[in-house]
Amino acid sequence: MRSFSFRKKQGGGSSAFLIGMAISGMYYLFVHMPFMRDSILHAYTTHHATEYAIVLLFFWANAEHLLCFRRGTREKAAIGRVALPPCQGLEKTDRAGVLLDELRLNHVADTNSMFYQRIQSALRFVHERQSADGFREYLESLATRNSDQVFDRYGFSRFVTTILPILGLIGTVVHFGAALTGLSMEGLTEKLPKMLSSMGTAFNTTFTAMTCMVITYLIRFLVERRDNEQLHKIDSYMEDELLHRFQSTDGATKPFTDVLIASNSTLLSSLSSFEKAIIDQWNTRIDATQRRWDELNQRQELNLVHFLGMVERQQKAHVTEVKQWNNELVIAQKMTNEIASSLIADGQLLQLQDRLAENLSLLRQSQRMEDAMHELTAAIHLFTARQNAGLPIRLAA
Repeated sequence: MRSFSFRKKQGGGSSAFLIGMAISGMYYLFVHMPFMRDSILHAYTTHHATEYAIVLLFFWANAEHLLCFRRGTREKAAIGRVALPPCQGLEKTDRAGVLLDELRLNHVADTNSMFYQRIQSALRFVHERQSADGFREYLESLATRNSDQVFDRYGFSRFVTTILPILGLIGTVVHFGAALTGLSMEGLTEKLPKMLSSMGTAFNTTFTAMTCMVITYLIRFLVERRDNEQLHKIDSYMEDELLHRFQSTDGATKPFTDVLIASNSTLLSSLSSFEKAIIDQWNTRIDATQRRWDELNQRQELNLVHFLGMVERQQKAHVTEVKQWNNELVIAQKMTNEIASSLIADGQLLQLQDRLAENLSLLRQSQRMEDAMHELTAAIHLFTARQNAGLPIRLAA
């Protein structure tokens, strides 16, 4: 595995160097054309050997970035294609060999991708050991190894971004040295324009180096972040689909685990039986309570019906009594009217009034009980007036 990765890295570095050399050659062919002699690119990149070195390193480093971007694109496509069957609970370790064979048959085009190699290494680990013990640690080591590989891809780019400012400083110093060489007071006025031009070229070299460094930094940041995102997707897939996929068995601890599993099964069975008994008891008590409530409700309903019946019967009895009293009052009224009518018809009431008048005269003459007689006479008159309403009455003098 390490030799394969080393060969790939060496091949990638050679390819990037050739691409960088080709682009640099085309760039300088273009810049040295007559119509580019007065351009900014010609002024900043063609006056000293250090500027040629800066341009070559710039294109070389970004050729590495281009190859890394292409590799990340293939990795992204592999992540979309390579996939294991959905996990249906814990699987036996024998299943790892089957999955490994299916992976080799169905994804031949993705064998160079980091995603494929990660899955293949994980399945081979389980298949060869026939155990998932230590599987988490192995997956973590694979993730660390891939992270180191991604970091190493940009090693040359880091070297270039570190050395470019130094090259710019070297170019500046060289240009300053060339400008100050042979400087003397004789003919200083004639040498001054050339010296100032050399100093300006020296600062141009530094500006070119810093500009190339910034652009290289930016491109590396974007491409490396993309690779790290792909690496994070691979880590998430390995954790979700492979970390808890296989059963972990150890021959030394298997008897103890069997005993533990058996004891746990017995305990769970006992707990289930106890729980069932508790539930049955609660159901029995609830049923008994429900029956008592039903009986109590029935008794209350019967008592309520009986009470309402008694109230209804008493109401009827009262109504009957009131009706009887009413009838008796009607009969009494009729009898009273008949008696009054008969007394008036026979003239007995008038005779009684005359006798009372005579008695009153005697009493007035004897001057006894005068006041009492007056009250008695008034009462008789009142009674007569009520009984003979509407009839002419002859009152005694």
